[in-house]
Amino acid sequence: MKRLLAAMAALAALFAAGSAYALGVSVNGEAVRFGASDGAPFIENGRTLVPLRAASEAYGAEVGFDSASNSAVVTKDGVSVTVPIDDSVIYVNGETVTNDVAARIVDSRTYLPIRAVMEAFGAEVGFDAEAQTVTVNDADVLFVQAIENGPEVSQAIVWNKWNDAVTAQEAGDYAAAVAGYREVAPRFMKEGVSNMALLFQRLGECYGAMGEYHNAAVCYERSAHYWDQAPGQEQTALYYAAQARYVDTDIRLYLKNEDKSYKRSKYFGLPGENAHGIILGTTYNSNTASLTGVRHPLELQYFDYGDEFSRHDYFFERVAENDLILELGWQPRAGMASVTDTEYIIRQAKYLESAPCTILLRFANEMNDTTCPWYTTDYNLYIEKYRLVADIFRKYAPSVALVWAPNFYPAETIDLYYPGDEYVDYVGLSTYQEYDPKNDPLGQGIDRSRWSSVLDGVYNTYGKRKPIIVSEGGCSYVSSWTGEDITEFSARQMEDFYTYLPIKYPNLKMVVLFNKEDASGKRKFILSENKTVLDAYIRGIQSSPLYMKYVDYKAPDLFYYELMNNFTAPAALVELCSYVTAPVEKLDYVVYTVDGVDYPAYAIPYSVSVDLSAYVDRSVDVRVQAFAGGTAVSDETFRLNVRASQAH
Repeated sequence: MKRLLAAMAALAALFAAGSAYALGVSVNGEAVRFGASDGAPFIENGRTLVPLRAASEAYGAEVGFDSASNSAVVTKDGVSVTVPIDDSVIYVNGETVTNDVAARIVDSRTYLPIRAVMEAFGAEVGFDAEAQTVTVNDADVLFVQAIENGPEVSQAIVWNKWNDAVTAQEAGDYAAAVAGYREVAPRFMKEGVSNMALLFQRLGECYGAMGEYHNAAVCYERSAHYWDQAPGQEQTALYYAAQARYVDTDIRLYLKNEDKSYKRSKYFGLPGENAHGIILGTTYNSNTASLTGVRHPLELQYFDYGDEFSRHDYFFERVAENDLILELGWQPRAGMASVTDTEYIIRQAKYLESAPCTILLRFANEMNDTTCPWYTTDYNLYIEKYRLVADIFRKYAPSVALVWAPNFYPAETIDLYYPGDEYVDYVGLSTYQEYDPKNDPLGQGIDRSRWSSVLDGVYNTYGKRKPIIVSEGGCSYVSSWTGEDITEFSARQMEDFYTYLPIKYPNLKMVVLFNKEDASGKRKFILSENKTVLDAYIRGIQSSPLYMKYVDYKAPDLFYYELMNNFTAPAALVELCSYVTAPVEKLDYVVYTVDGVDYPAYAIPYSVSVDLSAYVDRSVDVRVQAFAGGTAVSDETFRLNVRASQAH
């Protein structure tokens, strides 16, 4: 009762100073319940201030408080928003966004205008003046709610309706099928999770066939949600979550700039690390440099655990003579349990410390891959042995950098094997691409996966606190699934991958191309045997001066700054580019529309020059549309704050 009276007294004081209460906040159509411990929204000087925690948690975000910086921290879906108290800015993934009014503490609760915070998570924020209610809506949530919460058909006819919808879908009448599936959905909600999983799977198929790709993705994701609740269907859930990614649409907008204030890469001061740019690497003793005419100063070589490094003096001397960095894959082929001989490990550490070249030690790489000889489901055993090796190398070989490098697949187990920040210098990832007919939710015989997105998960998890490397990777021009030649697919993926690495990942430090025979013999990576793929690789590494051809190469001041809603852009002639996700084999072009003026681009990374000087000290919308076959297949609008000074 005392807390309630204190809260009422505090708000009464605000009201007396010219404030007025708002009736509430609605999140996806549901009123947020503000109890005595939550506080209540109020209007002051025309601005609605909302209790941050209650509104954010109703939206599905997590809220914490950093006492060191006197800031609230809100996180959801990989986006982090920091809200400093008594400052009229917020920080979205570390970037400054100006807010209407400073956040402040009222009776131990954080209040602020909620729009900028919610928009950072992709919400649509409005104000219902008649109801005096702030509205926060997620279009995808409302879409699912409309399917699941409509009027129910009777139990007697529900299966007739379902069968009619299936028949319509099989006949290609997808609109009728969608209407039928949506009609039975509320009744299916009572029939169990498997029925709902199947229903959303069918809806995903229909929306995809109709070209409504994002709706299809939402339905596949919802299908995965229900499959995950069904006993024994974990793999099915993962499959439909992947189908959602393959069919979805998205656009990421970047500002290319030479101003160092836009630099987002971090220098960690590790052995072999470059302050800016990406070191090119390849497999040991390959002909990559001679084929491309581009020097690759990083080489990958494998050694078996149990072998003595001292037997290979000539190898380390050759690496040093050629001024190369060595990524050394050290592989315990007898399994993780065999890693017990500390004297042996100490001996190897001392030798590598005395070696004449810079070494990155990649111990027990690809540990999450079930086909790997040292794979174990006991990730605690893996962590124990990795830490054993790391502790010894920290003591006896401090100049050797430690690389933790899982395989890109299966992605869902990667984090289980992480040994901890103190044991890892670089986080690496093995990334491979080949045509797989299962990656086609649209059923058109096109692999919808994209090599240039494979780093996203690892980068989002570790990229702010660790330097990232592609520890090895390649794109096969023969499919191990079908045995067919997939040169065109491989070439397109290769150029796309290398074009976007410097744009998407500022803390990516190295990338190693796998250019040798595949052990299975079912895939082909050797560039000398496929000129089309070789030429695509050359175009990719020549797309950016940020690729480093020498260890001491100084990359130019060139930076890519990802723009989100409410971010700041300079009032100047700027270059924009974009990373477009859409379930099509190839885009025709991308159009940027700024204040009614169109700026088309026809090739990756879809760069255009736009003069923003006319919009100084105001906001401007940049609409980005991607077209294929005359149809806009992806469409996003970004609201930018244009400033003469680049405070961002």
